[in-house]
Amino acid sequence: MDAQTWGQIRQVVAQAQRASMHCSIASVSPEGIPNITRIGTLFLNDSSPTGFFFDTYSATLQPHLKHNAQACIQAVNSSRAFWLKSMMSGQFRTYPGVRLYAEIGELRPATAEEMHQVRRRIAPLKWTRGSKLIWSDFTQVREVHIHAFRWVEYPSMMPKTSSLFLKQADILKQTAIKVQPFSPPLRDRREMKMAYGINAALDQQRSPVKIGQLPVSACLPALIPSRYQ
Repeated sequence: MDAQTWGQIRQVVAQAQRASMHCSIASVSPEGIPNITRIGTLFLNDSSPTGFFFDTYSATLQPHLKHNAQACIQAVNSSRAFWLKSMMSGQFRTYPGVRLYAEIGELRPATAEEMHQVRRRIAPLKWTRGSKLIWSDFTQVREVHIHAFRWVEYPSMMPKTSSLFLKQADILKQTAIKVQPFSPPLRDRREMKMAYGINAALDQQRSPVKIGQLPVSACLPALIPSRYQ
């Protein structure tokens, strides 16, 4: 995963968390039963495909990760403004979401820098009663090591830099038929001019002329249907 792609992933995840205030983490129980856990404190590192999230209330996620540390993290931009603008223009300017396939580590105490990041994120709502009830006990985190990803894509509406758009453009380029401009010979152009209404013959007369007064050779092309010519 190159630095440009990772930067794009971080941007999409940040937009998704601002819009919906959470990401979804899919895990599987020892019995094979899937579960979705909503996490609002996912942070991705700048330089490498890694990150962390604070784990305080996930009662189901913890036993699942002990059985299988592999999980899928999905972030989708649910902003109404983003979707309305995309639907009206017929194209997404950025990816609407991404799936991150990762290995999630064991619980460990959060560092001072990690505590600073989470306090900065919840600062706009710190004054609320709900913030004091659910966001005042952040002490432990889980590290996330991402090894693969997959964009959330919709056919025909993806940005021009997306893999799906480039794939469709390549198919169209390979199957396109090149049409050369058609220029008929001089003789054919004269016959076409005479066939599309007998204007060529009428223009040569200074006074109005009835069809019966024209030569038969001038009238025939205009009177004969094109499929029989």
